[in-house]
Amino acid sequence: MTKPPTLFTASDCLSFDAHLAPIQRDIYADYLDLDADHAGFVHYNLDTYIHRRATEMIYHPKNCLDNQSQVTVGMRAILIQWLTKVVHQHFRFHQDTLYLTVNILDRFLASTPVKIECFQLLGVTALLVAGKHEEIYPPEVEELIRLCCGAYDRAQIIRLERLVLERLGYTFMVPTTHYFLEQYSSSRLLTRRLAGCTKDDIRKTRAIGRYLAEQSLQDYDICQFLPSLVAICALEMADDLLQHVTRVKTAWIAGFNRDEIEKCLQHIRVMFSSLGDDPSDLMSICNAYGYQYKMKSLSPTSVL
Repeated sequence: MTKPPTLFTASDCLSFDAHLAPIQRDIYADYLDLDADHAGFVHYNLDTYIHRRATEMIYHPKNCLDNQSQVTVGMRAILIQWLTKVVHQHFRFHQDTLYLTVNILDRFLASTPVKIECFQLLGVTALLVAGKHEEIYPPEVEELIRLCCGAYDRAQIIRLERLVLERLGYTFMVPTTHYFLEQYSSSRLLTRRLAGCTKDDIRKTRAIGRYLAEQSLQDYDICQFLPSLVAICALEMADDLLQHVTRVKTAWIAGFNRDEIEKCLQHIRVMFSSLGDDPSDLMSICNAYGYQYKMKSLSPTSVL
């Protein structure tokens, strides 16, 4: 019998917190500032970042498919691709909802074997739970049933929702790649002058980074890396694609060494090449991902 994969434990969190200890708070307090519109939350932002870095290992399920005899890497990728379309095109939900949906999906897979015929049911149930956590108007169960072409009924979704909540301990305030990417992107905006970058450069990098991070959700190998590391590498890959000569260095604040970054970056490069996207069409990606969560003080024409 295959041994079920283990999630990161509290002891892992404590050792990671010790790893962060040498980095003094006052050194990066200004670096991890928020956009000007949210200046009143600076102190909360720093504490939130430290807490999420220290706890991301607890809620990051590595090798979540080791416990599965029927669900494969390919099936997971197809389901997440479908969920991405549902989140963006059908419901027009925030990206936070998509990332939390995938986190719930993977954490449940890490602890509970799932049959093929129930895999899509798990996907829409994860979306239901994530939507209730992130959205003002979460998805209706009846709408999820229609999206599955009536393959499941209301009772099945409600029953699985209850099981998901119990298995995951009702814990859904989890660090995601999206949180860290937005955090590092905002930090880059504030330190752009030190690096000689323009706002336009950094916003384009953020848009491409969002795209790469979202695509990485479907890649099982990339999902083995910590969310904060994926966020760092998505921004570095975006700089490469945009051929930025001067860059805002973000990796040092996250505490990763160059070997860790290069290993993750290589996976992202392979993923991007497999997507078949034309590098000359990056502006389309910027337009698609550049307006999400834009700062209210900016006019639409000043974002990109």
